[in-house]
Amino acid sequence: MPTPTELYSEIKRLQLALQVAGIGTWSYEPTTQEIVCNDLAQSLLGYSGEDRISFLQFLACIHTEDHHQIIQRFHFIPNTPADSAFEVQFRTKDTFQWRRMKGKILTLENSFELTGIIEEMAQPSQKLAELAFQNQEVGFCIVNLKSNAIEYSPSYAWLMTGNAAAQLSRFAFVQYFHPEDELLRQAAYSTLMETGQVYFEPRVVWDDGSIHRIRARCAYDTETKPDYFKLIITSYKEAPVSHGSADLYPRFQTLITASPIAMGLVSGEDMTLEIANEALFKLLQKGRELIGKSCLESLTDWAEHDFIQDLRRVHQRKEAYTSAELPVYEPSDSIAKRYYQFHYTPVATGTGHTTTLIVAVDVTDVVVQRQNAIEAQATLMGAVELAQLGTWELDLKTDEIIFSDRMRQWYGFDSEKVITLEAFFESVRESDVPRLKEALAGAFLLQSIYDVEYTLENVHTHTERILHAQGKIFYDAKNEPYKVSGTAQDVTKQRKLQFALESQIQARTEELAVANGELIHTNEKLARTIDELAELNLHLMRSNESLEQFAYIASHDLQEPLRKIQQFGDLLKKKFQPTAKDELLYLNRMQDAAKRMSLLIHDLLNFSKISSRTITLLPVCLNEVFQQIRDNLSIVIEESGAQLQQTPLPSIQGDASQLRQLFQNLLSNALKFSSRDTLGNATIPNIQIQYQITKVTDLPLTVKPIVQTPRYHQIDIQDNGIGFDEQYLDRIFQVFQRLHGKNEFAGTGVGLAICLNVVNNHGGAITAHSVVGKGSIFTVYFPA
Repeated sequence: MPTPTELYSEIKRLQLALQVAGIGTWSYEPTTQEIVCNDLAQSLLGYSGEDRISFLQFLACIHTEDHHQIIQRFHFIPNTPADSAFEVQFRTKDTFQWRRMKGKILTLENSFELTGIIEEMAQPSQKLAELAFQNQEVGFCIVNLKSNAIEYSPSYAWLMTGNAAAQLSRFAFVQYFHPEDELLRQAAYSTLMETGQVYFEPRVVWDDGSIHRIRARCAYDTETKPDYFKLIITSYKEAPVSHGSADLYPRFQTLITASPIAMGLVSGEDMTLEIANEALFKLLQKGRELIGKSCLESLTDWAEHDFIQDLRRVHQRKEAYTSAELPVYEPSDSIAKRYYQFHYTPVATGTGHTTTLIVAVDVTDVVVQRQNAIEAQATLMGAVELAQLGTWELDLKTDEIIFSDRMRQWYGFDSEKVITLEAFFESVRESDVPRLKEALAGAFLLQSIYDVEYTLENVHTHTERILHAQGKIFYDAKNEPYKVSGTAQDVTKQRKLQFALESQIQARTEELAVANGELIHTNEKLARTIDELAELNLHLMRSNESLEQFAYIASHDLQEPLRKIQQFGDLLKKKFQPTAKDELLYLNRMQDAAKRMSLLIHDLLNFSKISSRTITLLPVCLNEVFQQIRDNLSIVIEESGAQLQQTPLPSIQGDASQLRQLFQNLLSNALKFSSRDTLGNATIPNIQIQYQITKVTDLPLTVKPIVQTPRYHQIDIQDNGIGFDEQYLDRIFQVFQRLHGKNEFAGTGVGLAICLNVVNNHGGAITAHSVVGKGSIFTVYFPA
């Protein structure tokens, strides 16, 4: 690896070599659009001073006629692959000296850079001098297609005019072509413009009147749109004047057969095809058998294209004619097509027969581009109309603005009014004018999109309208802006809605601030309430503890005296039974009261346990629960002859013992509260147990389950007993509430209160429907 000293020495040697060779160095930075030149590059460009100049300053050093190609070459650099070569030739502004810039595109991390050399280039006339041969058999010429200037060698003047010192212009040397070969020259030029090269053999008439044949070969200077073409001619042989077609056809044969463009020669009234190339055969979708045949007979399938009619017109009028763009379908595809334009040119042969040169140019790309442009314009106009946009265009040279009809309607301008920039600003709200000018100036400065929103006032109705305008600045070949074109959208409704929403948001924000203050106050109250509830909960816990102690006393201490009363009552009844009268009645009443007291204590104990105990929810099969209840109540069922009908029941989440207590209480009531007939005899109880799923939306309004869920298990227990008045519905689920006397039906008034507590513990609800003398339906709901 070389040392830094060796590298520095190598760089100095390279710089010295470039300087001795008269070669300057330069680089182009796309991010800043600046060109950096060393001293020699500055000298070759014709300026001195700063080594870093802008692209516009660089253009100022170049001849104006070469600006277009310079701008175009630098414009396409971003789309050029990395490591691609770069070359451009141009003239300096003041000295008209030719320069060549060569370079290479280097890819950096997030960008690219173009670096290269600049060197002096030989002038076109100097190149011709170098190429000119000393003999008179080969001539060279370069034609400038923009200025029409030509540079040629003396041998070229000799071969064209017979005079090596002749002074020729582009149009002057054209006059030396033989009149009968003018069509041949025009066809060759068309081929050159289409393909970039051509070879043909025309005749020229010298100043002394003699006729000479030359071979001519032409080619573009570049592969893109040409600025120059080069012409090389060689001597063929002297040719006598000929007035027949026999000499005409060989001279066209070479041009037509070698041309990539479809060409052919037709002669005579029957329009016989004399010469054609492969391109024409392919276009006509025919073979070489067409040669020597009449087009009237062999090309009848082309009648729909007016091909024969156009040929007849040229033959009759002897005037050149260009057809419309004709669609030609591919042989194997009825959909794919290309477009051709036929050029018919009559050729004078001196035989009295009309001969026509046919040139068919493929214009598919032009037609497709035009169709695409029309479709794009139609699509764009459709989008503009659909979006209800207005269009505008500002001419920066005249300060006049072209408005679409919609824009004129918005501003109130009639169709004849010339809209100036001053008139435009007069219609804009005064406070918005500075913002519009700033937006336009910013777009020029940054070369960006013009984007602004402003309010206008209609000049007639004085109504205001809010517009959102966007535009693009267009630049000419000198990179100078010449117009701004864009669209405008009426956003009045959107902005009014936006303003209204902003006002609502502001009002809502203020309301939320007030509500937030109230919420803070409510939270403070809630905190105090929570503290109070915590204290109450503490009291409740103590109450439950006392209740548990009471339950223990009730189950043990209170039951013991009652058992003693019943036992001593039994002993007294045995002792006084032989002689007692009223004494036995009193003893029975005493024992019944003790039994009721014992039963009441037992029910209160159950009620207390159910109310205070936390349950664990487990799957419980209700079918098994009801079977256990049937077993427990089997004696009562048999004695009463009761009939029980039950549908299949589900399994639910719950406490098995509490659910058994719930349904046993309900079934016991259904058996106990049986009705009697007119003779006072008890009727046979008929009890039906039914199940269904009920949606929350189908629940009765009076039913409010503890746990909310989309569906509930509904279990109905229906009897044919004595029923009750529904005005007492709330009362029957309270403790110690009885609707009948203790002598009519036994009980303590605690059973249904226990049922309510069990249902609440399971997150459900319980209700009842009844008619006095018709029976009752108790309905229980559990979360599904």
